[in-house]
Amino acid sequence: MYRIRTIQTAAELDAIRPLWDELARDGTIFQSFAWNRAAAACFSRTEQPHVICCESSTGAAIVPAVIRQDGSLSLLGEKLFDYRDVLYDGDQGALARTWQELCGLHRPFALTALRDEQSCPYWRKAGLQLYAFAPCTRLQDLCTEKTGTESSSALKRGLPVSASAARETFLRLHSRLAGHARRIAKQGIMLRRHQGRERELVRFIYDSKGRQKTANENLFGEHARREFMMQVVNAPASGCEVFTYETESELVAALVTFRDGATRHFYTIYYDARWAEWSPGQLLLFETAAQSLGEGLNCDYMTGEYLYKNRIATSRVPLFTVNIPAERMPRVFESFDSPLLRRA
Repeated sequence: MYRIRTIQTAAELDAIRPLWDELARDGTIFQSFAWNRAAAACFSRTEQPHVICCESSTGAAIVPAVIRQDGSLSLLGEKLFDYRDVLYDGDQGALARTWQELCGLHRPFALTALRDEQSCPYWRKAGLQLYAFAPCTRLQDLCTEKTGTESSSALKRGLPVSASAARETFLRLHSRLAGHARRIAKQGIMLRRHQGRERELVRFIYDSKGRQKTANENLFGEHARREFMMQVVNAPASGCEVFTYETESELVAALVTFRDGATRHFYTIYYDARWAEWSPGQLLLFETAAQSLGEGLNCDYMTGEYLYKNRIATSRVPLFTVNIPAERMPRVFESFDSPLLRRA
């Protein structure tokens, strides 16, 4: 016997929070209840929540779906979630029933960006298209025989990666950036660290981002997106920290990050254009990465292969888009019997 619920408002989500927290325990911050609850509230005018929850005695599933203004289906998060997915555990029939409910709406489905290494294998039946890569710097990539800091055989035996060795290797590989960081410090610019609960600072960063002129869409030109960020940076589970370059009277650059287990996500970079010749955004990214590695954290620079990210990255994670016409929806999600299916 399956119990199916359709949730269409942010307030209604509160009833399934315990289940959501349980299913999302191994997910990223983009699967967390706090981020999805905030998205459902902030973007309801453009993305109507249509979350399907299914429970049985042997399993449970949640598909955090929305109906967009163009009539298509997607998942919660608007344009601010880099990695998202469905949530489920146990009986795969519960997940099948959630998709049956969505297929019954006879709407197309579109999603960006699905993270390959964390996504359920059944997505591959949806005709995935490569969208972008997410550059990252990983501790284990810096601690190998090639760098001379730790033996790869030790890593293969599952021994802990030395954070200090990884940081030293990172600084040695990017000595030129380290030199630029020392030079910018001589201009009276200090590296500082703040908590996300410092609302005035966070508000200033996103309001400033929203006013900047950009060649493409200014993501934070929309008020709803800035309000969403104000909610999630204050969520206790988000692990938000803001790294800044400051003079005694100016904010030169800022980097909004989120701690997610053993990974620090580098989410938003802002810099004052008057300091552009010093490349403060790139140097702040570099210095924050060095600090993070020293703390034993991997660094995720999020979607987009920009030169300043690739310069310090050690690997890239492929991200995909999903576009399924309404008539293909039942065929894509018709089989859930594969033992390869795993928890999101």
